[in-house]
Amino acid sequence: MGRLRGVAHAGAQGNARCLILALQMEPTQIRIADFVARVPETPPAQYYPEVAYVASQGTIRIARAADFSRSQTTSNQRHG
Repeated sequence: MGRLRGVAHAGAQGNARCLILALQMEPTQIRIADFVARVPETPPAQYYPEVAYVASQGTIRIARAADFSRSQTTSNQRHG
């Protein structure tokens, strides 16, 4: 784990339960399975270890790693 920049893609074969973890989350785009999200242009005031995941609503969310629970993620093994 470290600083994440650029495009991050997890779950390339459709697995929406994949996660993206970083100590400093600074990507331009996040892709998990078939879901795509752009991050806010304004960086946070302080960085924390974070987890990007597909939420049960079918959207990509980012949460502090310390607050993350697998129950927040989608229950679908595959999207599509």
